[in-house]
Amino acid sequence: MAEVGERGWTAATIDGIAGRAGVSKPTIYRRWRSKDDLLHFVASRVVEVCDAPDTGDLRRDLLAIFRPMAEHLLDEHLGLARLLPMLVAEATHNAAIRDVVQEAAHQRRRPALDAIDRAVRRGDIPRRTDADAVVDMIAGALIYRLLILGEPIARATVDQVVDQALRGAIRPDRPKKAT
Repeated sequence: MAEVGERGWTAATIDGIAGRAGVSKPTIYRRWRSKDDLLHFVASRVVEVCDAPDTGDLRRDLLAIFRPMAEHLLDEHLGLARLLPMLVAEATHNAAIRDVVQEAAHQRRRPALDAIDRAVRRGDIPRRTDADAVVDMIAGALIYRLLILGEPIARATVDQVVDQALRGAIRPDRPKKAT
């Protein structure tokens, strides 16, 4: 990850990766056939998927999902804040990397969708609530701030984004206008 983070996916080499890992190039190739295979392995290991907490409160459940996601993205040891833009760029023309990115996104959003489904079943939010849209609003806002604006994602930011998404997506039905 350090090699890719520093040089970019295209410029990173197996030689450079092996050197950073303190192993020989043949050692890398014994386990992975290509740089893409190695990236697929690394990406599958760094995606932190959490179980969907069930606190009985949708806001607390979503915070328990998205706060750790934000911390994980900002973890300097993992370097995901530098690596993620490169993965996304590479995914535009590399189907194998696109599959890794999409699988990671699906795994990461599943607990939030489950939390919203539970809230609907409990009657806490309207059945018409679009769970995908709520998750997109939260995850999209956080990723946008990190990748496009280059801003860190503070705990307060996560809380604010979750609260805003819930207020916007889960409005009470509007009364009909008299005609």
